[in-house]
Amino acid sequence: MKEGEPKLGIEKEEQPEKEKELTPEKIKDFQFYIDQVGHLIEVGEYDQAIDALSNKSKLETVGWKFEENSLGFTKNITKADVRQFCEYIGPRSWCDGLLKRIEVVRPYPVNKDIKIPQELKHEVSLLYIEEWLHVLQGLKGEPLTEMADKIAQKIAKKIAKKVAKEVQEDPKSKWTYSQAYSQQYSREYHGKKDEIDVTFYMYQLGIPLTDRFLDYYNRREALEILEKLEHEKHKKHKK
Repeated sequence: MKEGEPKLGIEKEEQPEKEKELTPEKIKDFQFYIDQVGHLIEVGEYDQAIDALSNKSKLETVGWKFEENSLGFTKNITKADVRQFCEYIGPRSWCDGLLKRIEVVRPYPVNKDIKIPQELKHEVSLLYIEEWLHVLQGLKGEPLTEMADKIAQKIAKKIAKKVAKEVQEDPKSKWTYSQAYSQQYSREYHGKKDEIDVTFYMYQLGIPLTDRFLDYYNRREALEILEKLEHEKHKKHKK
């Protein structure tokens, strides 16, 4: 088309360079990178893991952006304070599939005399790798693990039945059992399936999962179900 000629509206829209480069090989390499970082967390190399998961260039290879906010510590904190700070950091760590951006919070000492506890570094490394795994889920377009979806459904059904029964027994409620069940099931399943999938993947990598991490999204219950199923499968194979 010559310069100055009107566009006919059928030309292909130019894609960002990074998106045009996205291939199965790039996704496989991205997954391998995450797995390697998982092994750093497994052996307690939290600083190295967090540094690796702050790699903007690596995320850019799959079309994502990274933003790291800082939380400065002006005094030493105890193990007992760790959960409190995690409650602050956790909700401020997220990934947005539409904006293709990860945002996280990283604690740092304001001077050399202040020490960040290993327990807090562990928690932060889990928050970071969780968000990278959510990116991987989106890139692959499918669960990362085999049993996550099935177990998420099982948990969602159990919770939905309990809630629907309570609604049915409430004389003030205008909802039927099936209405309450359907809404609660959808909320539980869609709100937790990806979180359970990420948890299983981290577990399979050998990453130690903390109590705080397992306290959310029914992760602990899901992991107990998975371990029980794996134990039963192992027993059958031994027979």
